[in-house]
Amino acid sequence: NPHSPTTLRIVIIRLLPELVEHNKRMYRRIVEMLGACLYNEFEVQVAAAASLADLAENDLIRDVSDVIGWLQTLLTNDEHPVLPYYAILCLHNLIVADELDFDVVVKVLNKKLCNIAEVRQLPDLVREAIALLLGDGDAVDGEPHSPQVGAAIRALMELAYDSNQLVRRNVFESLHK
Repeated sequence: NPHSPTTLRIVIIRLLPELVEHNKRMYRRIVEMLGACLYNEFEVQVAAAASLADLAENDLIRDVSDVIGWLQTLLTNDEHPVLPYYAILCLHNLIVADELDFDVVVKVLNKKLCNIAEVRQLPDLVREAIALLLGDGDAVDGEPHSPQVGAAIRALMELAYDSNQLVRRNVFESLHK
Protein backbone atom coordinates (compact mmCIF):
# COMPACT_ATOMS: atom_id res chain seq x y z
CA ASN A 1 0.00 0.00 0.00
CA PRO A 2 1.66 3.28 -1.07
CA HIS A 3 -0.07 5.13 1.79
CA SER A 4 1.64 3.02 4.47
CA PRO A 5 4.69 4.49 6.16
CA THR A 6 7.88 3.75 4.21
CA THR A 7 9.55 2.09 7.20
CA LEU A 8 6.68 -0.36 7.57
CA ARG A 9 6.77 -1.22 3.86
CA ILE A 10 10.54 -1.80 4.05
CA VAL A 11 10.19 -4.17 7.01
CA ILE A 12 7.47 -6.14 5.23
CA ILE A 13 9.51 -6.32 2.00
CA ARG A 14 12.55 -7.61 3.90
CA LEU A 15 10.40 -10.36 5.49
CA LEU A 16 9.08 -11.63 2.14
CA PRO A 17 11.98 -14.07 1.46
CA GLU A 18 11.24 -15.81 4.77
CA LEU A 19 7.59 -16.06 3.81
CA VAL A 20 8.54 -17.75 0.52
CA GLU A 21 10.83 -20.13 2.39
CA HIS A 22 7.98 -21.22 4.66
CA ASN A 23 5.16 -21.09 2.15
CA LYS A 24 6.25 -21.92 -1.40
CA ARG A 25 2.73 -21.27 -2.75
CA MET A 26 3.28 -17.54 -2.12
CA TYR A 27 6.27 -17.39 -4.48
CA ARG A 28 4.52 -15.93 -7.55
CA ARG A 29 2.74 -13.17 -5.61
CA ILE A 30 5.84 -12.24 -3.66
CA VAL A 31 8.09 -12.07 -6.72
CA GLU A 32 5.53 -9.86 -8.49
CA MET A 33 5.30 -7.66 -5.40
CA LEU A 34 9.10 -7.31 -5.25
CA GLY A 35 9.20 -6.37 -8.91
CA ALA A 36 6.59 -3.67 -8.38
CA CYS A 37 8.58 -2.31 -5.42
CA LEU A 38 11.62 -1.76 -7.64
CA TYR A 39 9.81 1.24 -9.13
CA ASN A 40 9.05 2.98 -5.81
CA GLU A 41 11.10 5.44 -3.79
CA PHE A 42 14.77 4.65 -3.27
CA GLU A 43 14.51 3.06 0.21
CA VAL A 44 11.81 0.66 -1.00
CA GLN A 45 13.90 -0.18 -4.09
CA VAL A 46 16.83 -1.10 -1.84
CA ALA A 47 14.64 -3.33 0.32
CA ALA A 48 13.25 -5.07 -2.76
CA ALA A 49 16.72 -5.54 -4.30
CA ALA A 50 18.05 -6.95 -1.01
CA SER A 51 15.08 -9.32 -0.80
CA LEU A 52 15.73 -10.55 -4.35
CA ALA A 53 19.33 -11.22 -3.35
CA ASP A 54 18.08 -13.14 -0.29
CA LEU A 55 15.78 -15.24 -2.46
CA ALA A 56 18.73 -16.09 -4.71
CA GLU A 57 21.03 -16.81 -1.77
CA ASN A 58 18.51 -19.28 -0.34
CA ASP A 59 17.92 -20.81 -3.80
CA LEU A 60 14.26 -19.81 -3.77
CA ILE A 61 14.02 -18.29 -7.25
CA ARG A 62 12.12 -20.88 -9.29
CA ASP A 63 12.73 -19.40 -12.71
CA VAL A 64 15.49 -16.91 -13.50
CA SER A 65 13.26 -15.31 -16.12
CA ASP A 66 11.10 -14.07 -13.22
CA VAL A 67 13.86 -11.69 -12.10
CA ILE A 68 16.50 -11.28 -14.82
CA GLY A 69 14.91 -8.18 -16.36
CA TRP A 70 14.81 -6.45 -12.98
CA LEU A 71 18.41 -7.38 -12.25
CA GLN A 72 19.51 -5.89 -15.56
CA THR A 73 17.64 -2.69 -14.70
CA LEU A 74 19.28 -2.54 -11.27
CA LEU A 75 22.72 -2.95 -12.87
CA THR A 76 22.23 0.21 -14.90
CA ASN A 77 21.57 2.43 -11.85
CA ASP A 78 24.57 4.78 -11.74
CA GLU A 79 23.09 7.03 -9.08
CA HIS A 80 22.85 4.53 -6.20
CA PRO A 81 25.63 1.87 -6.07
CA VAL A 82 23.68 -0.20 -3.57
CA LEU A 83 21.21 -1.26 -6.28
CA PRO A 84 23.83 -2.75 -8.65
CA TYR A 85 25.50 -4.25 -5.55
CA TYR A 86 22.39 -6.30 -4.72
CA ALA A 87 21.87 -7.20 -8.39
CA ILE A 88 25.43 -8.55 -8.58
CA LEU A 89 24.98 -10.53 -5.35
CA CYS A 90 21.81 -12.00 -6.80
CA LEU A 91 23.60 -12.94 -10.03
CA HIS A 92 26.46 -14.45 -8.00
CA ASN A 93 24.04 -16.64 -6.04
CA LEU A 94 22.20 -17.68 -9.20
CA ILE A 95 25.53 -18.79 -10.72
CA VAL A 96 26.42 -20.71 -7.55
CA ALA A 97 23.01 -22.44 -7.69
CA ASP A 98 23.66 -23.37 -11.37
CA GLU A 99 20.68 -21.29 -12.46
CA LEU A 100 22.78 -18.99 -14.67
CA ASP A 101 25.85 -19.51 -16.80
CA PHE A 102 28.94 -17.53 -15.75
CA ASP A 103 29.86 -16.59 -19.31
CA VAL A 104 26.38 -15.18 -19.98
CA VAL A 105 26.47 -13.16 -16.75
CA VAL A 106 29.85 -11.65 -17.64
CA LYS A 107 28.46 -10.68 -21.05
CA VAL A 108 25.47 -9.02 -19.34
CA LEU A 109 27.80 -7.18 -16.94
CA ASN A 110 29.87 -5.98 -19.90
CA LYS A 111 26.73 -4.55 -21.54
CA LYS A 112 24.78 -3.26 -18.54
CA LEU A 113 27.41 -2.29 -15.94
CA CYS A 114 30.83 -1.76 -17.48
CA ASN A 115 33.54 -3.55 -19.38
CA ILE A 116 34.92 -6.13 -16.95
CA ALA A 117 38.42 -4.89 -17.73
CA GLU A 118 37.42 -1.54 -16.16
CA VAL A 119 36.01 -2.76 -12.82
CA ARG A 120 38.46 -0.61 -10.83
CA GLN A 121 36.43 2.43 -11.92
CA LEU A 122 33.25 1.18 -10.21
CA PRO A 123 32.18 2.41 -6.76
CA ASP A 124 33.62 0.54 -3.76
CA LEU A 125 30.37 -1.24 -2.92
CA VAL A 126 29.92 -2.52 -6.46
CA ARG A 127 33.56 -3.71 -6.59
CA GLU A 128 32.98 -5.68 -3.38
CA ALA A 129 30.16 -7.66 -4.99
CA ILE A 130 31.86 -8.06 -8.36
CA ALA A 131 34.94 -9.50 -6.66
CA LEU A 132 32.77 -12.36 -5.38
CA LEU A 133 31.03 -12.92 -8.69
CA LEU A 134 34.19 -12.97 -10.82
CA GLY A 135 35.47 -15.98 -8.89
CA ASP A 136 32.47 -18.04 -10.03
CA GLY A 137 33.92 -18.89 -13.44
CA ASP A 138 34.97 -22.48 -13.98
CA ALA A 139 37.92 -23.65 -15.99
CA VAL A 140 37.98 -27.33 -16.80
CA ASP A 141 41.48 -28.80 -16.58
CA GLY A 142 43.03 -29.35 -19.98
CA GLU A 143 40.41 -27.28 -21.83
CA PRO A 144 40.87 -23.67 -22.91
CA HIS A 145 38.78 -21.26 -20.89
CA SER A 146 36.25 -18.90 -22.43
CA PRO A 147 37.13 -15.25 -23.09
CA GLN A 148 34.78 -14.33 -20.22
CA VAL A 149 36.69 -16.52 -17.75
CA GLY A 150 39.96 -15.02 -18.96
CA ALA A 151 38.60 -11.47 -18.51
CA ALA A 152 37.30 -12.39 -15.05
CA ILE A 153 40.71 -13.75 -14.03
CA ARG A 154 42.44 -10.57 -15.20
CA ALA A 155 39.89 -8.38 -13.40
CA LEU A 156 40.26 -10.43 -10.20
CA MET A 157 44.03 -10.04 -10.34
CA GLU A 158 43.57 -6.30 -10.70
CA LEU A 159 41.10 -6.17 -7.81
CA ALA A 160 43.53 -8.10 -5.61
CA TYR A 161 45.51 -4.84 -5.38
CA ASP A 162 42.46 -2.67 -4.69
CA SER A 163 42.75 -0.05 -1.96
CA ASN A 164 39.47 -1.24 -0.38
CA GLN A 165 40.15 -4.02 2.12
CA LEU A 166 36.69 -5.58 1.65
CA VAL A 167 37.25 -5.81 -2.10
CA ARG A 168 40.59 -7.58 -1.52
CA ARG A 169 38.98 -9.92 1.04
CA ASN A 170 36.24 -10.83 -1.44
CA VAL A 171 38.81 -11.47 -4.17
CA PHE A 172 40.68 -13.93 -1.97
CA GLU A 173 37.41 -15.48 -0.75
CA SER A 174 36.29 -16.03 -4.34
CA LEU A 175 39.65 -17.57 -5.25
CA HIS A 176 39.51 -19.85 -2.22
CA LYS A 177 36.39 -21.71 -3.49
